[in-house]
Amino acid sequence: IIESLSVSSIAKTIKHSIAETGVMSLSSEGLTREYLQPVLKRIEEHDIIVSTPITANPYFKNIFDTILYIRPESLFNLDQYDAAENIFTLVSNFKEIIKPRGNIHLFSTFHFHYSLKLVNDESAFFERELKYRQWFSLPPFNSIYKIEIKAKTIRELAAQLREIYKDNKKSLNIKRIYLTQRQPLKGIYRGIIEAHASASAIIESRLIHERNTTITLEYV
Repeated sequence: IIESLSVSSIAKTIKHSIAETGVMSLSSEGLTREYLQPVLKRIEEHDIIVSTPITANPYFKNIFDTILYIRPESLFNLDQYDAAENIFTLVSNFKEIIKPRGNIHLFSTFHFHYSLKLVNDESAFFERELKYRQWFSLPPFNSIYKIEIKAKTIRELAAQLREIYKDNKKSLNIKRIYLTQRQPLKGIYRGIIEAHASASAIIESRLIHERNTTITLEYV
């Protein structure tokens, strides 16, 4: 049983269950270009390398016979709009560093997710990815803005959030509304409205002119 997905925990489990020797742990900590050659030599001297994605680097090309990619969802939150693209890109980078005829095995709770099912079909993946982004009004079809509303009382804040939602639900394609924290910060309550919209729609809403409103472009 693996206690956690940390490098040290997985290495400990492997040493206990599979091989007591020949196991090396590797992370980005302390890994510099000057230290790279000794690291490459150490890798060649070991049978199993437990590593963070730092190995998805051209410096490690043609070193690994097999790559086991464990739980990509622990590294990329699947709730994030670009998670599937990040997973697909990382696996593509693994393909560049593995030996010819090497194997890549993915282990995930979300094995049914299209980023994993289509990982060997680039055209099908990006076709599915574009459909997903279009369905949910994500980039490149819309930018994502975080509209922060500030008020002195929770009741006042709730009233402002409701009013903005009522007036701009469709035009700003509002997806989420939430508090940044339950307690006031320096006597001020803050709420966030997540809008999936174009820059022109944000300007037309005139929210940028509101005194207690801050609009941040989150994703383009």
